[in-house]
Amino acid sequence: MVKGVNKTIIEINNTGSKYFDRVILFVNPSHSLVPRSRLEKKAREIIKAAEPGRPVEKRKNRKRFLFLLPAFAAVAAAVLFIIF
Repeated sequence: MVKGVNKTIIEINNTGSKYFDRVILFVNPSHSLVPRSRLEKKAREIIKAAEPGRPVEKRKNRKRFLFLLPAFAAVAAAVLFIIF
């Protein structure tokens, strides 16, 4: 049961998911002034993240690490060059 009448709710009926027909999200009162389109976009991201078998966000961090790996190698090589 939800108490209060001043709750902002995002309801997605057509989720595009084979697991979820309808999703109802209650917006945090501190973010109730955020534009509705932005809230709906974030809601769809949550639905996609909840799909079984989908990659977790940890892989994004791995991509960032792989992007920075050559920079780390270059710094290490420069330090070794200076020492020897």
